[in-house]
Amino acid sequence: DADARIRWYACQTARLYWDAAFAPRLRELLGDEDDRVRSYARDCLGEHLAESQIPVYRKIVEEDGPAASEAFNLLRDYKFSREQLVHFFSSTNVSVVSTAFLHLRDQKLNLKLNELEPILTNSQVEARMIGLRPLALIGNKEAVDRLVALLHDPNEVFRWMVRARLHWLTGQSLGSDPAAWEKWW
Repeated sequence: DADARIRWYACQTARLYWDAAFAPRLRELLGDEDDRVRSYARDCLGEHLAESQIPVYRKIVEEDGPAASEAFNLLRDYKFSREQLVHFFSSTNVSVVSTAFLHLRDQKLNLKLNELEPILTNSQVEARMIGLRPLALIGNKEAVDRLVALLHDPNEVFRWMVRARLHWLTGQSLGSDPAAWEKWW
């Protein structure tokens, strides 16, 4: 229906009177333009999550479309491999990147510099920001090299965050000119 309220009520009704035949349409609604519709579709599917549906939701996440974030939330209890989670750092959906990062953190897996590269080169500045803290925590020469290189990012807020991480890591305050940092380093 064109009215989001009708779609939202339909999700609520499907939740109350579940039939597996509703699942394909509810999966489509995971990418709905309305936040409430997406949320209710996810909740309904989550209550009726079957092991056989996991590959379907993984495929939705892999496709990196508007439903990716909600599908990833449905898979919150699914154990992804380290490689799968690192792969999600390339997603254009910041929520997917964040969720993948949290999965890795919850598994107490320390990230390596090469694993951070997809997040540090992500097209979404919010995703790139997620990668700054673990990069600074690596703290070795290669990590500082990478931080100094990130001072050329096109986003000023991101560059400010990079300078803050460099200051925290090195104790240096060299201003906003990347050349000053490069000369010092």
